[in-house]
Amino acid sequence: MSIVINIMTIYSESNLTQTLYDKDFFLWVEEVLEFNYLP
Repeated sequence: MSIVINIMTIYSESNLTQTLYDKDFFLWVEEVLEFNYLP
């Protein structure tokens, strides 16, 4: 979980404006979170 947060932080700091419009990135984050929370 912390790894995902770190990736999001780095991504946001390096491409803040792009991140706001990068739907694919957020979809990927959702997929990763769902995968991590699977039983």
